[in-house]
Parts: sequence; structure tokens; C-alpha cells
Amino acid sequence: MDRQIIPQAKVELLFLGLEHGVESVRASGGPLTPFVIIERNGKREIARFLADQLEEALDKAATYVRSVPLAGADICVLVYDGYMNTSEGKWDTIYAEALDSTGQITIVGQRYRPRTGQAEFDTIGNPALLPGAHGRL
Repeated sequence: MDRQIIPQAKVELLFLGLEHGVESVRASGGPLTPFVIIERNGKREIARFLADQLEEALDKAATYVRSVPLAGADICVLVYDGYMNTSEGKWDTIYAEALDSTGQITIVGQRYRPRTGQAEFDTIGNPALLPGAHGRL
């Protein structure tokens, strides 16, 4: 993975989105409705995307992010639920992808164990910075 310097404002918005996604799944048991957080001119907006199928909602959210005009310090973060394949197996994962006005995409993922009849929701490890190939943007 190429080394990149990630501006602090982008890191903060990424982790805000990731935390909100994790807490939403923890509270509801899932599934997570894809959402977008936009920070422009120091103000934040949030939009959720609904459709008959979650994949369709995610496609709508990703299309929306790609259409948002970003300038200066503007940042747009897409948050969604998916899966991560690792050498340890397939994991439920909350992803947060940030796009800034330079076109740079930064992705973080937080693996989790969903709530079941026998076990409570639990995060697995720490959030991980992921290569762009994992993303939807």
C-alpha cells in the first residue's frame, strides 16, 4: 500500500462515520442502512440511502458521493456494512470511505461479530486502514 498522509479533519470524519456505523449495528442488530456524511465549510450533513435491497442502497450512496462537488477542505464519507476476507476467514465489517477534494480516497474497516441468540455484538480488533481495492468509490 502506498504511504499517504491523511489530514486530521479527514481522519476525524472517517472515525466519526465508522463509530456511528458500529453503534448503529450494535443498537439495532443490523443491517446498517448506508449513509453519507458531508463536511463543507465547517458544517456537516448526513444522508441515508434506502432501497428494496441493501446493495441497491449502497450503489445509490456511492453514486451520490461521486456526484458531490468538493472543494478546498470538503470531505465526503460513505459508511456501509459488508464483509472482509482475511486469512482468518470472512468477517462482518463496517467500512468508512472518505473522498476529499483532491480525489484521494481513504478507507477504514472495523470487523465485528454480530449479535446472535448466544452472543452479544462485539468489535474484533482495531479499525484497519485498507487499500483502495476494498472500496466502493
